[in-house]
Amino acid sequence: SKRALARVCDPLHYACDTRDHLQTFIKNAACRLRKGGVFIGTIPDVRELDYRRREYSDNGGCSFGNEIYEVQFPDNTARKKLVHVTPYTFKLRESVDSLQEFVVGWN
Repeated sequence: SKRALARVCDPLHYACDTRDHLQTFIKNAACRLRKGGVFIGTIPDVRELDYRRREYSDNGGCSFGNEIYEVQFPDNTARKKLVHVTPYTFKLRESVDSLQEFVVGWN
């Protein structure tokens, strides 16, 4: 049966490495909602990622974080605007070691 609400917290920025994958994901979620249903998807904010990458990256590098986490972009993205499917690596102390994620742009 169709649902009134669908919520996704994690897989969008792991699996959506192309615009087609993102559109397929959203289409599949939408077809399982009843008319007027709501889809809630949470992802890292591309504007915040871009701000922190530019503000806190050292000497043109492409990483930021602290003693608990680190986000690292490929060096060739240092001066470029972040766009949909830009890859980055996420680390979380004692939990996640070098997980590749992708920028998801809703525009």
